Amino acid sequence: MKAGPTSYDIVVPTNNFVPTYLKLDLIEPLRQDLIPNLTNLDKEFVDTDYDPGNRYTVPWQWGTTGIGFNRAKVPGGKLDSWSAVFEPGSAAQGRVTLLREVTDLIGCALIYLGKSPNSIEDADLAEVVKLVRSARPRLKGFTTDTYIDELAADETWVAQGWSGDVFQAQGQNQDVNYAIPKEGSLRFVDVMAIPKGAPSGQRRPLHELRAPPQGAGPDLQVRQLRHPGVAGQAAAAVGPDHRPVDLPAGLDEAVDRHPHRPEAPEVAGGLRPDHQVAFLV
Repeated sequence: MKAGPTSYDIVVPTNNFVPTYLKLDLIEPLRQDLIPNLTNLDKEFVDTDYDPGNRYTVPWQWGTTGIGFNRAKVPGGKLDSWSAVFEPGSAAQGRVTLLREVTDLIGCALIYLGKSPNSIEDADLAEVVKLVRSARPRLKGFTTDTYIDELAADETWVAQGWSGDVFQAQGQNQDVNYAIPKEGSLRFVDVMAIPKGAPSGQRRPLHELRAPPQGAGPDLQVRQLRHPGVAGQAAAAVGPDHRPVDLPAGLDEAVDRHPHRPEAPEVAGGLRPDHQVAFLV
């Protein structure tokens, strides 16, 4: 995108990349008159710090960062703290994974340490380095793309991960569960935007914003993420077999609503593959 006009009509970054795109002038302001269904959005996705008023982006789906775990392998069958991945006990040694994605890894470690997930203080980041280095000998590894299958196959017992991924693993293994730690966590929003010089410009509406039947369309059923519309917000996520999958109680209180504010510096590297997907329409 930075190199110049692309063949893409729509790109789908995650919300924390939007301030960088705006700073580099990579995306077009939206013709909101062509997107009448913006009024269907929950105000949580309108009054944002990364794009107030949806001037440049339209939310597609959202989820949270938390812990996927095998309740048959975890003492008591429950987990409620980031200590499970950052200071795992000996019983889970070699069965725990952390995300290989810098924003979530550092942000959640900062939360566990009682710091702001946006902190750029040298002392706070040094504590994160110390914490992760101390955990490393007890980990199975760092991954963004294998823990779904590993949780489903009982190879990994505890994994820092994204809600939709963990619910996909749960669809294959009913012992898999998902928790948002008591210390708090992060929420992400995958958004749609129009790159500068897009071939089709804005001749067609960007996205039909509606609450799909039963709360989730086919793409949300596969990825187990949540629709940003008002009605879709209230509905439970729906799995591939159409069973409802409820998000944990107290989500609104536990999740940091505004992680990665625009004034925070960009953090390089470690991008999720689906954060880089650009869709041709």
